[in-house]
Amino acid sequence: MAGSLLLPLVGRVAGKAADAVVEGVTRMWGVDGERGKLERQLLAVQSLLVDAEAQSETRPAIKRLMEDLRAAACKAEDVLDGFEYEALRREAQAGAGSNSTSRKVIGYLNVLGSPLRFRLRASMELRGVLGRINGLVKEMNTFGLVERKEPQQVAFRQTHSALDDSAEIVGRESDREVVVEMLLRQRGEHAVQVLPIVGMGGLGKTTLAKMVYNDLRVQKHFELRMWHCVSQANLDACPIVKSIIELATEGRCDLPDTVELLQGRLQQVIGRRRYLLILDDVWNEVQPKWEEDLKPLLCFSIGGSGSIILVTSRSQKVASIMGTLPPYELSCLSEDDSWELFSMKAFGKGVQEQAELAAAAKDVANESSNIFQYSRETRGLLFIKGAIPCRTLLMPSMSYQDLMESKLGSLRALCCYCYDPSIIPTNFTNTVRLRYLDLSWSSIVRLPSSVCTLYHLESLKLNNCSMLRYLPEGMTSMKKLRHINLLECGSLVRMPSKLSLLHNLRTLTTFVVDTEDGCGIEELQDMRQLSNRLELSNLSKVKSGSKANLHEKQNLSELSLYWGRKVSDIPKIGEVNSEVEVLESLVPYGGLKILEIYGYGGHEISQWMRDPQMFQYLSELIVSNCPRCKDLPIVWLSSSLEHLSLSNMVSLTTICHGIDVEAEGCSNSLLIFPKLKRMELSYLPELERWAGNSSGELNGSIVFPQLEELIIYDCYKLSTLPESPVLTHLVCISYTEDQLVSMSMPLYSWPSLASLKVGLLANMVVFPPDQDQQSQSPRPLQALRSLEVKGDYGFISTLSLPAHLDCFTAVEELVISNCSNIVRWPLVELRCFARLRSMHISHCTNLGQEVLEGSSSEETLPLLQLERLSIQSCDSLTRIPMLPASLEQLDISRCTSMVALPPDLGNLAKLKELYVLGCHQLRALPDGMDGLTSLEALTIRECPKIQKFPEGLLQRVPTLKTLTIGGCPDLQKRCGQGGEYLDLVASIPHRSIKSTKPIKKDRYMPRLSGIMYKGMPFN
Repeated sequence: MAGSLLLPLVGRVAGKAADAVVEGVTRMWGVDGERGKLERQLLAVQSLLVDAEAQSETRPAIKRLMEDLRAAACKAEDVLDGFEYEALRREAQAGAGSNSTSRKVIGYLNVLGSPLRFRLRASMELRGVLGRINGLVKEMNTFGLVERKEPQQVAFRQTHSALDDSAEIVGRESDREVVVEMLLRQRGEHAVQVLPIVGMGGLGKTTLAKMVYNDLRVQKHFELRMWHCVSQANLDACPIVKSIIELATEGRCDLPDTVELLQGRLQQVIGRRRYLLILDDVWNEVQPKWEEDLKPLLCFSIGGSGSIILVTSRSQKVASIMGTLPPYELSCLSEDDSWELFSMKAFGKGVQEQAELAAAAKDVANESSNIFQYSRETRGLLFIKGAIPCRTLLMPSMSYQDLMESKLGSLRALCCYCYDPSIIPTNFTNTVRLRYLDLSWSSIVRLPSSVCTLYHLESLKLNNCSMLRYLPEGMTSMKKLRHINLLECGSLVRMPSKLSLLHNLRTLTTFVVDTEDGCGIEELQDMRQLSNRLELSNLSKVKSGSKANLHEKQNLSELSLYWGRKVSDIPKIGEVNSEVEVLESLVPYGGLKILEIYGYGGHEISQWMRDPQMFQYLSELIVSNCPRCKDLPIVWLSSSLEHLSLSNMVSLTTICHGIDVEAEGCSNSLLIFPKLKRMELSYLPELERWAGNSSGELNGSIVFPQLEELIIYDCYKLSTLPESPVLTHLVCISYTEDQLVSMSMPLYSWPSLASLKVGLLANMVVFPPDQDQQSQSPRPLQALRSLEVKGDYGFISTLSLPAHLDCFTAVEELVISNCSNIVRWPLVELRCFARLRSMHISHCTNLGQEVLEGSSSEETLPLLQLERLSIQSCDSLTRIPMLPASLEQLDISRCTSMVALPPDLGNLAKLKELYVLGCHQLRALPDGMDGLTSLEALTIRECPKIQKFPEGLLQRVPTLKTLTIGGCPDLQKRCGQGGEYLDLVASIPHRSIKSTKPIKKDRYMPRLSGIMYKGMPFN
C-alpha cells in the first residue's frame, strides 16, 4: 500500500517541479538550478520505485527507505507549493490593479514576510530538501535497484461496461438520472453530441458511465451501444476507429491503419443508426487529435439523430476540447453517502462497528466527503501514521489558541467548528497550502481577511454559520476557488464584490443580491458552469434589466428564489410590476429537479412557468408567502413531480387552472399529478377547488394515483379531498373556528391509509355513492394504525358517530387533544378500539365533569391490549377509570384536580414505568402497590401533598432501576440523608432526589421512553 501510494506522489511532485509557474519564480530568484536538480532526482527516484516496492515486502531496509522518501517528497511538495504560492500572490496583486480595497488586503496580509526573507528561506528549504533527496538516491543505489516500467494495469487501466452485481454503488443514483435524462433529451439533434463527465480521480466517473450504459431506458433508446477505454493512450484515430468497428460487428477488424478504408467500414457497420459511444478515461489534451482526426470520423459521417458520445475525464481542458454539451461535473458524495461508503470499506460487511472507532471514523468521513477520493487506493485505509507532516486536520471545535498551537504549515484540508468567534486575521496566515477549508456551524460574524491569501484554496464550506454577516472583499484574488458553500447562512448581508472574476467557480450555493457596485445579480451572468444548488435572495433589490442568464446554467439542478432574505419574509407593498419583470428574467434551464419560490409579490406567474416542458424533470416544487399570486406553475400533468408544498398564498383559489377534461380522456374522474407522492397545503384560506376549467369547477372526482402523504392546514373553503388509492398518511387540521364548509372525506378511496389526523369539521363518507350501505362489503380503513383527533370539530367528525367507529377497529395508537367538548370518559366509543396499544389524551379541559348515568367509581377502560397511557393537562379530571392489566407505561401529568389514582394500580403486574407530575391535589399513591412486580422506573414530581410511599410500594423500591423525586418536600426528606427510606433507595442505580422549580404549564413533554407523540403542538 505504501509503495503504491508513493509512486503517484513522487510523480506529482516531479511534475510540480517542472511546472512553468514554479520555474518562473525560481529563475527570478536565482534558484532554478536547484529546482532542475530536484526535478531530475525525483524522476530518478520514480524510475526505481517499481522495483523498490516489489522488494520492500522482503527487505525491511528498503521499506524504511521508502518511508523516508515519502516524508522527503511531502517536504519537497511543500517547498514547491511555496514558490507556486508566490506566483499566485504576484498574480493577485497585479490583478488588484487600482482596486484600493483588494490592494490593502493583499498588502496587509503578506503572509510570507518580506520578499527578501521569503527568498532566503525558500532557497534554504529548496537546497535542504534537495540535499535530503540526494542522500536518499545514493542510498537507493546501494540496494542494487533496477529501473522497471510501471505495471501495465497501473499506467493504462482497462475498463469495461459491465456492472458488478455484487458491488454496492453508493450515492450516484441521482447523477445517473440526470445524465440519462440529458442523453434522452438529445433525441431530436441531428448532429452527434458529445457529453463530457468531469471530476477528479476516484469520484466514480467510470462507475457512473457504467450505470448509464446499462440503464434500461438507454438500452431501449439507442440502437447501438459501444464502450471504448482510452485511458492514458494517445487519442489516435486508427486504433479507436478499429475498436469501434469491432464493437459494432462483434468481430475482428483486420483492415490496415488507413483512415479512408476505416472510415468506409465505419459507415457500413454504423450507418445512420442512433448510437451511444462511451470514451472512458480520456487524458489527451492535444486539440488537433480530436478536432482534425477523430471528430470528423465520429461526428460528421455516421450516426442517426440523437447519437451521443459520452466522454469521462479528469481534465476540464478535455471537456472544453471535445464537448458540444456543457460538461456534467461529478460532485463529491454527500456526508451520509460518504459515511456509508467509508464504513463499508473500513468495517466490512457483517463486521460489528466498535462505537468509539465508528464515531471517530464518522467524523472523518463526514468532514472529508469533499476531500478524500474513495477509490481502490483507499480500501481498508483509515489512518496513515508516520513521519509525514499533517495534511488534513479535522477538529470538532477549535479556539484561537488551539489553532495557533497546531502545526498547520503543511495542511491541505482543514475542518474546524469555531465556537469562539474571536478569530483574528493571523489565524490562516500559516495555512497557505490549504485546498479545502470547512468552518461550518461556526459562530463567526465576519470571515477574516486572511482567508483571501489562501490562493491554493479550491473549496470553502461555511454551511450553517448563522451569525456570519460578511465575507471578505478580497476573495476575487482566490482564482483557484471552485466551490463556495453557504447554505443556512441567514445573516449574510451581501456577497463580496466582483465574484464574476472567479472564473473557476463551479458551486455557489447562495447569492445575496445587493445594490452596491459589483454585488448585483448580473455577477452571475457569465457563470455558466455553476452546478447543483443555487439560492438567490434579496431579489427585491434586483435592478431593472439585470440578467443572471440562468437558462445557460445547464448543470443547476436546484433553484431557490427569495424576494426577501428569509423563508418567512412577505412581499412589501407596491413594486408589483418590477417583481413580475424580475421573475420573468429568471427563466432557468429546463432540467431543474427542485424549484422553490419565497416572498414573490406578483399577481401572476411568469410566462416560462406556463410551459410544461420547463418542468419535465422537476421532482419538488415549493411556493410560500406569495399572497397576491392567483395561479401556479403548470405542473399538474408532470410525470416527474413527487413533492408539492404550497403555503401562505391567500389569493389562491384553484390548484390546477385551465384543465381540459376531454383532452385527458376521462369523463367521470380526472387524473392529475400522476407521480406526486407528498403534498402540503398550509394557510390557503381562499382555496376552494383542486381543478377548474374556464367555466369553473369540474364535475366528477379528482384522482391522485400515486399520492402517499397529504397534509392540509387552515384551508377553510376546501370541501373535498381527492381519491388516492395508495395514500398512507393524511392530516387535515384547522387552527381556527372560522371554517366555512365541512370537508368531505371519502374513506372508501383510501385502502392504504395508515395514519389519520383530523382537526376540523369533516363529513366522513364510508361507502361510495353507488354502494348499498347495508351491504356486507368490508369497512374501509383496515390498514389504519394511528388516529389523532384534535379539537371539538375533530372529535365530532370522528368519534361522535357510531357509523364511523366501525372504521377504526384496526387502530393501535390514539391521540385525543384540545377537545373541550369531552366531559366524560368516552368508554362506549373506546370499545371499538379493540387493538389499541397506545393512548394519549391532553388538554381536554372539561374531561371528568360528568360521568355516565348509573356508572360507578369502578368503571374500567375497555382496552384489553393497551400498553401505554398518557394523560396530560386535563384540569377538571379528578379520577381515571380502572386500568387494564396489559398496561406497561403510565404517565399522568399536570392534571391539577386529580385527587386519586386508580385503586387497582397495584394489580398491574406488567407496569414498567410510572410517571406522575404536577398533580397538586394528589395526596397519596394507592395501597396494594406490592403487585407492581415489573416496575423499573418511578418518577414523582411537583406533587407536594404526597408525603410517603404506601407500604406495598416500599417492597418494590429496592428493585427499581430509576427513581426521580422532585418538588415533593416530605417525600424528599424521607429519601434523603437521615431519612427513613435512605437504605431502600441507596441501591437504585439511577436516582435523582432534589428540590425542583415548578414546571411551567404547557412546556413539558412526556419522558416515558416508549411514548413518542408525533402530532401537532399542543395549543
